[in-house]
Amino acid sequence: MSSYQKLFVHYVLNEFELMQNKQIRSGLHLPFMEYLIEEQLILSDTIKHYTLKKEFQVMIKTKMYKNKSQTIHHLADKYGLHESTVWNLMK
Repeated sequence: MSSYQKLFVHYVLNEFELMQNKQIRSGLHLPFMEYLIEEQLILSDTIKHYTLKKEFQVMIKTKMYKNKSQTIHHLADKYGLHESTVWNLMK
């Protein structure tokens, strides 16, 4: 799995856990998530968009960078994207 896909699985399982309001052992759901990705039931672009949005939210919440612009710059560098592409995905 690509780094986008791994982070996508991580974020989806975390969101699911919060929704269920109970602790879920990720290992039970990992094969299902991998199946959805491998069968292309979840599009690659959807995975990238979701992952970038979640990483952005985490970085802003934890104040990893001074402002949104620095956070966008970091994500653009990390994933080899143009900053305007990342900004557009955050809309």
